[in-house]
Order: sequence, then structure tokens, then C-alpha cells
Amino acid sequence: RVAGRKFSKRDKVSVQDFYTFLFSRENDILDGKKKDSMAYSLTEYWINSSHNTYLMGHQITGISSVETYIRVLLQGCRCIELDCIDGPDNDPIVWHKNTFCTKIRLFDVLKAINRFAFVSTPYPVVLSIENHLCIDQQIIMASMMTVVFKKKLVQYDLYPEDTNLPSPENLQNKILVKKKK
Repeated sequence: RVAGRKFSKRDKVSVQDFYTFLFSRENDILDGKKKDSMAYSLTEYWINSSHNTYLMGHQITGISSVETYIRVLLQGCRCIELDCIDGPDNDPIVWHKNTFCTKIRLFDVLKAINRFAFVSTPYPVVLSIENHLCIDQQIIMASMMTVVFKKKLVQYDLYPEDTNLPSPENLQNKILVKKKK
């Protein structure tokens, strides 16, 4: 049932029917009571996310750029990916590992994130870290984040005893780090 119309498995959906469904209440990603509130747990919201944020094009041979981070942040993206790889001279890089893509310095990416993270909205930015760094460069990465983000960086456990994350309202102008190995 879409916008009051019932469909059977044999019915064909017209372009207009499809648009009607896309913009109908049945397909609304926001719960009506939460539409105007950012006071619920962060887990209660859809988060505008980016995969391979650093890439401008093809994921095997593409160009990596700090500019893509700036662009997605200005467009309201709240979760961005950084694939962190050991770089030369203990300078971590962001790179799509084992590809022919270009590499960019992690420090340059962090500076851009710091500058543009809260231009379009004050709500938190989640850095999704794909960590391929050795221990020494992980320590360098953590130090870089602390120096660049200063008080914006959440450096405490968000799950002390409660299973609910803080709300976007309570995390305004904050940067959270989510890592995967």
C-alpha cells in the first residue's frame, strides 16, 4: 500500500507511483515525533555517510584528495571514512590500500576536517577509521587528532554504563572516532 493505493505482486509501478512512494509517509526515514528534535540517542537517527571519502573517482586507479572531504562536509555529510596506512617517515597517509590510487597525508585531511566539519551544521562528525597503521603510527595518528581537533575531539567513553549514545544535540561541534581493524 502506497499513499492509499494497494498493489499486487503483478502490478507494474509507474514512474509517478515510484516518486509518490519515495516521498510518502511510508518511506519517511524520520519518525514523526523525532522530526524536529535532535535530543534522542545518536542511534535513533539516519546518518549521512560517505564511503571511500578521499576518492574523486575510480576506487582502483582514482585520485585521492583533501577536497573531497571538504565537499562532503559542506554538503552535510556526518560520517566520513579515512583508510589510514603507514606512511614514509612516520607520516600516516590516507590511501585505498593495494590499489593504484594516489595517497594523501593524514595530517592534511585532519586539518581540512577541523576547518569544515561544522560549517553546514553543528551536529557531530563521525570519523570512520579503517586502521592499517603499525602501533607507532597509531600513536602518531592519535596525537595528530588531539593537536588538530583540540576540544572538539571526544576523548571519553560514550558507553560508560548506559547503552544509549548521547544525542546529536549534546554532541554539537564534536568529532567522534569510530575505528575498525
